[in-house]
Amino acid sequence: MGLGLAIGSATVALAESPVDLGGSYVYDSAGVVSGQETRIKSALDDLFNKTGIKLYVVYVDSFTGSSQWADDTANLNGFGNDDVLLAIATGTRNYEVSYPLDFSLSQSRTDQIEAEDLVPNLRSSDWAEAAVSFAQGLSGTKSSGSTGNSSPSAFPWLPVGAVALVGGGGAYLYVRSRKKKAAGTAKASQQDLDRQAGGLLVSLDDAISTSEQELGFAVAQFGDKATEQFSKVLADAKDKIGQAFKIRQKLDDSIPETPEEKRTLTLQIIELCTQASESLSSQTKDFDDLRQLEKDIPGALENAGSALEKVKGDLVTVKTKVSSLKSKYSASALNAIADNPDQVSKLIDFAQSSIDAGSKANGDGDGATAAVSVRNAQQSIGQAVQLVSAVDKLSGELSDASSKLDQAIAQLKADVAEASALPDTSGSLRGATAAAQSAIQSADGSDPVAQLSNLQSSAAELDKSLGVARSEQDRVQRAKSALDSAISAARAKISTANDYITTRRGGVRDSARTRLYEARRHLDSAVGMISTDPVSALSEAQTASSLADQALQTAQSDVNVWTQQSGSDSSILGPLLGGLIGGSIGGQISRGRSAGWSAGSSSRAGGYSGGYSGSFGGGFGGAPSRRASGSGNFGSGSRGGRRSSGGRF
Repeated sequence: MGLGLAIGSATVALAESPVDLGGSYVYDSAGVVSGQETRIKSALDDLFNKTGIKLYVVYVDSFTGSSQWADDTANLNGFGNDDVLLAIATGTRNYEVSYPLDFSLSQSRTDQIEAEDLVPNLRSSDWAEAAVSFAQGLSGTKSSGSTGNSSPSAFPWLPVGAVALVGGGGAYLYVRSRKKKAAGTAKASQQDLDRQAGGLLVSLDDAISTSEQELGFAVAQFGDKATEQFSKVLADAKDKIGQAFKIRQKLDDSIPETPEEKRTLTLQIIELCTQASESLSSQTKDFDDLRQLEKDIPGALENAGSALEKVKGDLVTVKTKVSSLKSKYSASALNAIADNPDQVSKLIDFAQSSIDAGSKANGDGDGATAAVSVRNAQQSIGQAVQLVSAVDKLSGELSDASSKLDQAIAQLKADVAEASALPDTSGSLRGATAAAQSAIQSADGSDPVAQLSNLQSSAAELDKSLGVARSEQDRVQRAKSALDSAISAARAKISTANDYITTRRGGVRDSARTRLYEARRHLDSAVGMISTDPVSALSEAQTASSLADQALQTAQSDVNVWTQQSGSDSSILGPLLGGLIGGSIGGQISRGRSAGWSAGSSSRAGGYSGGYSGSFGGGFGGAPSRRASGSGNFGSGSRGGRRSSGGRF
């Protein structure tokens, strides 16, 4: 007896919350299996007749409104012990499967079926065949690997999502045909486009950061020549996201756009991110092949262990260095790195547990699980190394700024003396002079980077007021003398903000990232005008400093809110690991998933939205990953009597 298959459909949507299936066994709001319903119906009927398993298949453009989309849809529809939901997001190229907790097939068996019968068809965008093959796999009527497609990567650890594998995009952001994309965006409201653009920016930024890490490992192992194409693709993606962030900054500035202009610019952001993500995903298979850790698990474990021992030694050094810095500088000067030793310690613990798990899996002959553990260890070690490096860099930047304070103070004092000798008919000169004197008095060296920047800003304001009285030659000369310090300060602030955002990117939204990209652009502009227009170059460098300050402050605010909402120790590892470890680390950081930002919400579109709906960015690779829908920190669990898995394809 068959299922009496019902087919549900809807107009194309950019993203969809958990859906009420209304009794339908196939729900296709993405419009990707039209005309192929009979094939799917036959496979689902056959599965039910042979096993009693009722498989529901949902096709949407992207998942939103839930951190565990398939489980929530299953619960919404009252699924029972024989009901399985396969949910496929065709636009953002991720999938989730929700099984009953006591499902008749083991988790290892369903993982195998997904890897061999489902994912290869998803990767080739054969949507109907994916459902048919998956149903045949569950019923036991399909032999392993009979799809004719290449085997999927054995590396589910490749980073694929924010703290939920839903919405946003990652390295497979919004990949679909131009015709379908045009149809979807034509119907989307500006608010929907704002959310989508914000999510794409966050996801692609994380994808690029992750890809840089992945590329670094590959270059170290295989050399520059073997990875040359990956480097070119990554450079192109970075160029495109730079353009996208520049447009976003324009949308965020004080000059309003008409509704038509705003829509056009937002669509440009989406298109740039789409192009970049498509170019990244085009390298997926080759990169997967290049990074097959299973070929030498013992060697990879040994290398990871050696790297971890070095980081453990670095931790001792960095603790001493931070303690020394605290004795010399104020808390505000060290805010970005003050907790780095604690974060490094947590990453070390996680890396050690991953290595231990990898060694055990290797001894048990489970190469895939061992590879997962090795990669988790590699990436957490890489993150720890960056946190250690951030302390060293800030220490040097503080020292450099300290050495330039005296000269900046002396120059500003000379300007104050000059201003004091002039009449001030408008009062602006008097105000600028007072601000300059205040900057001089506060420059006690406790926060030299910030104080140097404050001195430069005060000097710029005073310079404007003195401009009429000064000759152009004098203004140029003064700009030249201040330019070196201004550029150094901008570089230091950008470096600090970048290190903070990169190492905590799981909790940082798009606004902070936008300011950081814009700061880099202004700094590049300043450097380019050093010899031709030092006055403008000085202004550009000061703007870069200001934007870098905004980026850091906004990022810190994002992470603080993330921490407050998550309310547990997982709030520490969440933002840290958020940008680098996918769902396969043994369970998601579920508190962060339910309490974090919606990556698809731009600051202009309204801020918070319940739950993460972006992705960390898959970067190169991006094979599917097992995911338990639990409520603990690391480790498997269950939610509402169901277990789930899923990942990128």
